[in-house]
Amino acid sequence: MKKLLQNTILLIVTTQLTYCEKFLDIEAPITSTNQENVYQNDYTAAAVLTGLYAQIMSDFSQGGITSISLIKELSADNLILNDVTSIGYMNFWRNSLTADYINTEGYNNYFSNFYQKIYIINAAIEGLANSNRITPSIKQRLLGESHFLRAFYYFYLVEIFGDTPLVLTTDYQKNSNISRSPIQDVYQQIINDLNQSTKQLNDTYVDANITTPTQERVRPNLGAALALLARVQLYNKNYNEAERRATEIINKTSLYNMVGLDSVFKKNSRETIWSLQPVKQGYNTDEASLFILTGVPGTLSSKPFYLSNSLVSSFEPNDNRKTTWISNLNSGFTQYPYASKYKIDVLRSSNSVVEEYCIALRLSEQYLIRAEARTELNDIRGAQSDLNAIRNRAGLPATTASTQAELRKAILQERRVELFTEWGHRWFDLKRTNSLDKAMTAAVQYKGGTWSSYRALYPLPNTELLLDKNLTQNPGY
Repeated sequence: MKKLLQNTILLIVTTQLTYCEKFLDIEAPITSTNQENVYQNDYTAAAVLTGLYAQIMSDFSQGGITSISLIKELSADNLILNDVTSIGYMNFWRNSLTADYINTEGYNNYFSNFYQKIYIINAAIEGLANSNRITPSIKQRLLGESHFLRAFYYFYLVEIFGDTPLVLTTDYQKNSNISRSPIQDVYQQIINDLNQSTKQLNDTYVDANITTPTQERVRPNLGAALALLARVQLYNKNYNEAERRATEIINKTSLYNMVGLDSVFKKNSRETIWSLQPVKQGYNTDEASLFILTGVPGTLSSKPFYLSNSLVSSFEPNDNRKTTWISNLNSGFTQYPYASKYKIDVLRSSNSVVEEYCIALRLSEQYLIRAEARTELNDIRGAQSDLNAIRNRAGLPATTASTQAELRKAILQERRVELFTEWGHRWFDLKRTNSLDKAMTAAVQYKGGTWSSYRALYPLPNTELLLDKNLTQNPGY
């Protein structure tokens, strides 16, 4: 932590990225920011978070948070790695990470990458709170986004590493020798941040200047805060709260609806609660560029993975998600199924239209959250209704599950076929439902290697342990 927190805010706010659309269409006011100069007016204050959103979408291969959609799928049982020479990917796929391991793909930087972002967010919260020069409505909105983002990052930190340092200030002396906080304390802070965010945000989506409503769903609004809060409450077994928050989202029918399977991942679809706008020159989303096969996955391929038979065979007959969200590359007598939720994997010019955004939160998850919460509250009919909303959209008949035990199993399965290759859902679902050992023991049959329960959490990098004597390693590493 010491190395991370020595840095002042050197967030580059060069957000006039000509290859981006409305979200980032603002002038570049300054080249570096600090609390003394950036929180003196609306424009530069807004630019800090705008620049942070751009960073989130630009550092996929450097331990960025969006890479979880790939890395956690490799760790779980939804992907096959077809390149034994790719040591970086292989250590995730076979769950053989070590604390000394340096990943050639850079994905082991989650710990440092996330805390760098949290430091920027903490500085934003402090700077905004202490400023008396920012328009009150803009100040409130930016604080709401900041609290949401801090909760978002801590959610993934605590799920990936377990106990984790709870850094809430920019005070270097306080943070340089910080120890890990228990999972329950971190989750309580996540809930606190999200509750605060729900009071500061509203339903409106706004553009980069924070004042103009927009159709672009790329800055978090009240819906995003509620959606993440519903998930967090579910993970913490606060089922009444999970149901209540998910219902708040589902009832916002003027904003959110289920859409056809072929439209879910289009930019600004009505199923989108919050998305991230592409900022890289050349293509729409990292998901499309990674998962859509253009050649046989293997040693010479930049896309050495494809969907596992474990996942593909788990779809029920006539499930339209299998034909709409999965495609096949045929090579001789061999088929390689791959995720095709995102369809656009072609180079584009700087002035071409972006058609797909990276969807971070969407409505269907809220139905699944509420179905699970209702199951645990013994509202069998309510749970069936929510589960059927997902199944019917996929062309499937109503669920036959009619007991708590049957519904738990059905919901876990439905989450797998609905949320595969999205944001690590499969891994986190297996972990929180105590199903990970069974699934990984079965996966060893085609992954190779061995499985040990302690690998449910990733190791903290030894580089960080050496810098902070109060940090401890996860058991087993």
